Amino acid sequence: MRSPKLRRSTLIAKRAAVAFVCLQLAALAAVLAGNLVPNRAVLDALREGIRTGAITEADTLPLSTGGISDQFGECVMLSIGLGSREGDGWLTRAVTSPNLRRCSALVASIEAHPDDEPRTGVRKLRYWNGLSSIARPALALVGVNGLRVIAMLALAGSIGALAWAVTAARGRWAAVALLGPVAATGDLLGVVQVFHHPLMLAVAFGGITHLARRARKGHTWDQLVIPAFVAGSAYSFVNLMNFVPGLWVMSAGVVAACAPDGIDLRSRIRRMLAAGLAWPAGYMSMWAGKWAWASLATSWSSVADEVLGQIQFRINGETPHATGRFAAGLRVTVRHWLDQPLTPVVVALSCLVVLLLSVRVARRGSQRILTLAAIASGTPMLVIWLLFFNNHHEIHYWFEYRSLPLLLGVGLMALAVAARAPSPETPTEPSEHATPQL
Repeated sequence: MRSPKLRRSTLIAKRAAVAFVCLQLAALAAVLAGNLVPNRAVLDALREGIRTGAITEADTLPLSTGGISDQFGECVMLSIGLGSREGDGWLTRAVTSPNLRRCSALVASIEAHPDDEPRTGVRKLRYWNGLSSIARPALALVGVNGLRVIAMLALAGSIGALAWAVTAARGRWAAVALLGPVAATGDLLGVVQVFHHPLMLAVAFGGITHLARRARKGHTWDQLVIPAFVAGSAYSFVNLMNFVPGLWVMSAGVVAACAPDGIDLRSRIRRMLAAGLAWPAGYMSMWAGKWAWASLATSWSSVADEVLGQIQFRINGETPHATGRFAAGLRVTVRHWLDQPLTPVVVALSCLVVLLLSVRVARRGSQRILTLAAIASGTPMLVIWLLFFNNHHEIHYWFEYRSLPLLLGVGLMALAVAARAPSPETPTEPSEHATPQL
């Protein structure tokens, strides 16, 4: 007879397999649904955007807020589904993500074909580019600027929902500590200059909000695995490898912070680890699923060559924009964050808060210190990530730096939770050894 632990592990594995299959089918269905929007309607919206100046040939745009707007990525996302090759079928178009690439190429392609669809696109086999399922219908209905407004509202709503969830679990100061650094130093006004970054963050914060609510209700580690797996998969679907370490660690940290007061340290760590391992597993599985779909439409060798080539390039590849030297990505990312107008003030205030709250946490005993360490234990992962994907961060430092304030927020939230007086009504702790609920 199988032991309870083995039965639990088997059940979780089965659920993860079912979740993976369902998520892959849902991802394909969403992209196919977006592709039902006629290319003519999307092209009309892009031509109008070019005419009004909403789309220009500039790939990056320095902002008065101190940040840089990622027009390059937005142009790629705006044109997903366009520029397909002659003879491409519906599946090939969905899983190879044809697009008109950078802004200068997009503008040139559209202006060169005023009455026809451009046929000079490129393929992106590595990512799902799931934002096309939102962008294409929105472009047809409200145009480029309308799409940006939708993205801005989605981001604002997701931040509000996450703040509410953390406040309900740990009080308003924990929510301020978590979200304050990124709000002050992450150039959110610059973020909403484009549509893809706000929508990515909205999906990520939505997933973290759901995890916070489940953690607050006392869900055990085995009940958090699949929700974290789904949250990571959903972010991977809309993501282009942006802000990954910050959001990954935030997911695990929020779960550990929002768990009820009445649980022991071991149970809190288990829940943090469940989210911290399941979230990247979901993220990577969604990626790997795209590779399988793309290999059906092209060939496995072409997908493998592109994926392996990009992995090698992102680690230490040299370009006109990157030296590939060890830790260059870490250095330039940190430097750019420190150059943001409010960062010195936020860092100074954070140091003061750390000094004051550390004394309070120490006075509350070793259990509070261990709780602080458990919640914040994932933050060193950012340094490891930056060192490993060195080239990626050296090239894209001007938006990847936002993982730094996200991680600072996790650390400050951990202090706020550890320093907070325990709730007068401690929730009953469900048994970590109970059979997972179906």
